[in-house]
Amino acid sequence: DYSQMNDVGYIRRLIEQAAATYSIDTARIGLIGQSNGGYMSLRMACEASDYVTSVVSIAGSTFEDPSSCRPASHPVSVLAVHGDLDDTVLYEGGDRFGEPYPGAQETARRFAAQSGCDPDNPLAGGEVDVVGSIPGAETTVIAYPDCADGSRVELWTMVGGPHIPFPWVDSAIDAFIDWIITQPQSR
Repeated sequence: DYSQMNDVGYIRRLIEQAAATYSIDTARIGLIGQSNGGYMSLRMACEASDYVTSVVSIAGSTFEDPSSCRPASHPVSVLAVHGDLDDTVLYEGGDRFGEPYPGAQETARRFAAQSGCDPDNPLAGGEVDVVGSIPGAETTVIAYPDCADGSRVELWTMVGGPHIPFPWVDSAIDAFIDWIITQPQSR
């Protein structure tokens, strides 16, 4: 019965088991997820902000009802990456499996507010080359200013990008990892 599953608790236990086995800085936990994994990483930012410091959500979204995302006990840095031609999780938002969801811009705006940023005045942050099959730096960056405790929230829109961009540009994968590693510890 899926309604009885505790995915947040399960992921917390996985992280705790990894920390007990490997040398992990538990004050700096970051998650990266694509599609359903992107949804889950954003859910962790909502429900485990005492534990998770940063997330990269690729082609994910969040709860349709903003009140379903608990107020953060700590700011979580969020990098939302989404293709504007994604036909699985629509960039503009929509309905997936009978569940409505907000678009990429609204999702980023909500997490900006959640992290104490100015959600209404995002700043242009340049362009990044993410998708190898699209010539040039196709991904536009917007960043939300004035986030709490040094946290960051950005939306990277892959212009012409699909649900699963392929091939990834190696430097983009490095940028995702750098995002996770360089986020401040606000605990």
